[in-house]
Amino acid sequence: MFCGIKFCDTMITMELKQFIQNKYKLGDKLNSYLSVKGDNLYYKNINLMSLANKYSTPLEVAYTDMINEKVMSLKKIYRDAIKKYNYPGKFHYAYATKANYYSEVVSTAMNHIDYIETSSSYDLDIIKNLFDRGIFSKKIPIICNGFKYGRYFKRIKEFKKQEFNIIPILENAEEVEAFLKIKNLKFDVGFRLSIDEDVARSFEGDKRLSSEVDTRFGLDFPEIKKYADLIAESKNLQFKVLHFHIGGTIINIDKYIKFVSNVFESRYCQLKKKHPELSFFDIGGGLPAQYSLDFDFDYERLANLLIKNIKRIARKHDITPPDIIGENGRYTVNDHGFSLFKIALTKPTKRKNTFWYLINSSLMNFLPDSWALGQEFIILPLNGWEKDYAKAKLGGVTCDPDDTYYKSDKDNLLYMPKIEPGEDLYVGIFGVGAYQEIISGVGGVHHCLLPEGNELIIYKKKGKLVFDQITKLQTARKILNMLDYHGHHSLKRYKK
Repeated sequence: MFCGIKFCDTMITMELKQFIQNKYKLGDKLNSYLSVKGDNLYYKNINLMSLANKYSTPLEVAYTDMINEKVMSLKKIYRDAIKKYNYPGKFHYAYATKANYYSEVVSTAMNHIDYIETSSSYDLDIIKNLFDRGIFSKKIPIICNGFKYGRYFKRIKEFKKQEFNIIPILENAEEVEAFLKIKNLKFDVGFRLSIDEDVARSFEGDKRLSSEVDTRFGLDFPEIKKYADLIAESKNLQFKVLHFHIGGTIINIDKYIKFVSNVFESRYCQLKKKHPELSFFDIGGGLPAQYSLDFDFDYERLANLLIKNIKRIARKHDITPPDIIGENGRYTVNDHGFSLFKIALTKPTKRKNTFWYLINSSLMNFLPDSWALGQEFIILPLNGWEKDYAKAKLGGVTCDPDDTYYKSDKDNLLYMPKIEPGEDLYVGIFGVGAYQEIISGVGGVHHCLLPEGNELIIYKKKGKLVFDQITKLQTARKILNMLDYHGHHSLKRYKK
């Protein structure tokens, strides 16, 4: 490790552990899964330095049992709310696969979820693979969101013929007409409500749900009423689900409950009175995940207010309260994934008493949301907790100026242990289990040809942890083959 910079003049006479505890008012337990013991950081009582040393970095880790914990926790919260308010309906937990398609992730989610939500034809191929292996049951409802044309539409029909419990959520007029034309198959279907001007008007001032919203998803309410009437006259379709999604992460619980209540009363209740077969209210996703140590979201309060208000409004309109479906992607898988890196080198920045800490990989490759959206993550050292800390900007080792975690508009400096010459420092980035690897391209060629890291899956078997190294660092040969630098591709044809 190249580390020729001494931090004596930047040293702050407070140990990193004490600083973090003071900053976030925490003890040795930093959140539900991270804790500090002595000089090292632990994830679920696993010493992360031991993982870095044994499996080498960069290291991508999946702790699958966290997925089970997240699903069971939210389902219990809703069971308790339903019991508290004597709600006659049920809450159904759907996993939105687009958050993470990895085989170990979807297989683990199948332990406790009630529904699965898809967005493309290849989702259905994953489900067929799981069914063939005895992991997926045909009884599990499959909610098909997304635009259903071409191969996706064809696969939905094939799944129905094979007696899978498949529920298309219709997005536009063309989809309605296409499913109405199917005469030899019967479908329960839903409509996706377009969260557009008429629906969002009650939320003036909220940038995510302003009256200027122009979504490409769903049907407006007059269209849904019209097509619901057509479906009621058909012999092969039955209108069962009204679906909507707020289009972002839930930030303000009271505002969200007001919004959902508005949609339920002004849309669902009106449809239910004319179409008694309608019985599911799909609230989509949006549950927030933990990206900071000071994260504090009251999932229990959200569930209680939702159940309480839906029951109250249903009683007001003299209708049967619906079963509620929640499509949870990011919430389900975010916390199970994390990545470990070694600080490859350090150098001073132009900012006084601040240094660049450069990881032995690329942040653009591992954290596309940080690069593209400015998403923050939990980033902590694996060792050095009993050392004094220094101010640091985190960067990757590519030649790209965007390959940094530090954003000047956020001034998101990190506080890291100071490094003396000859010392090694390792860092972990947590909450990367949703979207990051999928967006960056699993197993592909990455920016500046930096290889994908070693991959480790940790799971429990008979109460004991199993450590399963799935892949090792990409080799140069694999990368060149993907770029067609191989014997099957004659490159001399391009030579002048």
